[in-house]
Parts: sequence; C-alpha cells; structure tokens
Amino acid sequence: MGLKGRTRVAIKDAVQGCRNYALPWLRRIRPSQYTDADPFKVIHVPPDHIRAMQLRWSGPIELPWLDAGLWKKHSSLLRRWHAGLVLAGDWDLATQNFADYHLSAVFQERFQEGKDWQEIAYVQSALRKVNRGQPAWGNRCHTPADVWARCQYLDKLYRRIQSQGYCFDSSQAANFSLPYTHFLVNIGRNGDIIRNNDGKHRILMSRLIGIPYLSARVFVRHRQWQAIRDAVRADRGSDWIEQFQHHPDLQDILPGTQNEKVA
Repeated sequence: MGLKGRTRVAIKDAVQGCRNYALPWLRRIRPSQYTDADPFKVIHVPPDHIRAMQLRWSGPIELPWLDAGLWKKHSSLLRRWHAGLVLAGDWDLATQNFADYHLSAVFQERFQEGKDWQEIAYVQSALRKVNRGQPAWGNRCHTPADVWARCQYLDKLYRRIQSQGYCFDSSQAANFSLPYTHFLVNIGRNGDIIRNNDGKHRILMSRLIGIPYLSARVFVRHRQWQAIRDAVRADRGSDWIEQFQHHPDLQDILPGTQNEKVA
C-alpha cells in the first residue's frame, strides 16, 4: 500500500476512533438519537433475512448513500461518523424488496437455470443500449466488452463464494482468497434488516448457494427499534423478549447470546 493509501486508512481509523469515543456521550445527552450498541459491531445475518434494500430518503441524514453534494467524495468518512445514529420517520418504509430487484431474476436464470449470459433478456438489453451509445448496467458498461467483462466478474464472484464460502471474519481472512468488506444495513421499526449499501450481489448469490449467514455492520436504527433494544437491556428476564431472541442486533445484550452467530 502506498503513502496515499496508508494516509486514507489512517484518516478512516481516526474518524472511527473519534466516533467510538463520542457516541457514549452523545447517547447520554440525546438517548433517542443515538444507539447504545457498539457503532462498528459486526452482526451475522442469514441472507434470506435481508429482504429489502434501502431507497432514497432525505431527512436529517441522506439514505442510503450519503454521497450527495460537496462531501460526496468523503462519503466513507461520513458513514463512519454517522454510525450509531437513531432516526425517527418513515425511512424504513422507503425500500425495495429484493425479490423485485432485477438482478434477482438475472441470477436465478444464470446460476440456477444455467442459461448462457447471451440468453438472458437483461444482458441482451444492455448490449442493445451500449451499441446505441447509451450506458448500461447501472452506468458501468459503455461497450459490449464492458458487458461481457461484467458477466465474467459475476461468474467469478459466484464460483468463489460457492467454493470458498463467505469470509465473514477478518481473523479468518488468511484462509480465503476473497475476503470481503462488511456491507451496511439499517434496522427498521419492527427489526427488519434493510440493506443500506454494498453487498447486493453477495446477498443474492449467498441465497442461491445456501450460505448460512453474512456479516454486516448496522448504519442506522429506527427509533422504535432502538426503544426495543433499550427495553430488552433493561428487562432481560421478561417473557416478551422471547420473540426477539434470535434477532442479530440483540445478540450483544440478550443473556447467554453474546457474540453468537444466528442461524
């Protein structure tokens, strides 16, 4: 890693350290706006429990990307600084079901039904677009070569997850040739786990392959869900808690479940 890369990592680590230090104080001052949880803890989620993707929502903080305006190029730092935020409002209703996402059908055709890429309508459409001089595949592809390179990349990703599993723990990264960064999720008012950014391909492919769980970090929580966390922490022995005993975001506070991976 060059000097620029090391500097970037050092800045990210510094922002993360500052957030870790500041969050308990922010929580004391405004408990309804900040979580009690470690803002950078990793949760382990079965892929089929991530059923929705966050859509654009503009409020005190922009979801899902935090990439607008002057600070766009610093979105990674912004996400670190806003980790642990608790938001009210209807942002958790601004979602798209993964089943309705176009790549869900594409991956089903390619990896379950065994179709060649050129047989898949989405790829055919992408080729027609680039041949007309229009960008395709989320503006990633501008030539037919780009389209085929994208297909090859997805094949390679699928084969690696299928053969090597999912590297969910940095301590195990040396045992895998394809470790992954943690993608971010949000948690809605009823505990729904919503993909915030990154990880779309991994989530969909892991469902098809049968990977038992993925690792993620929580970006923001809904205020109603944070109230449930607070109640669980305050009243761990009550019967009503049983309905939440397997929720990935509560494994750090439920008795006897610390650091467990939820199947």
